[in-house]
Amino acid sequence: TVAGANAAIWSGGPHVMTSLFSYGSITPVTAIFWWSNDNQQFKFWFRGFPDPFQTLIAGIERGKHYFFQAPPGPTILMD
Repeated sequence: TVAGANAAIWSGGPHVMTSLFSYGSITPVTAIFWWSNDNQQFKFWFRGFPDPFQTLIAGIERGKHYFFQAPPGPTILMD
């Protein structure tokens, strides 16, 4: 990754947001954003925010386009 938001089409399996805390390669990620065409808005997940404030509650899914906010350097493995 480079510093800031990194766009990627997720090619791994689906992950509910609670499982991301134990998912090693995603540990450096501080936020995930996804554009919902149906709602015409970004859904988001911020590490450390209380659950009631999160809007990307369904998790991440194969074939969808996400923005991952992270510091420079980490590689996010998609399983």
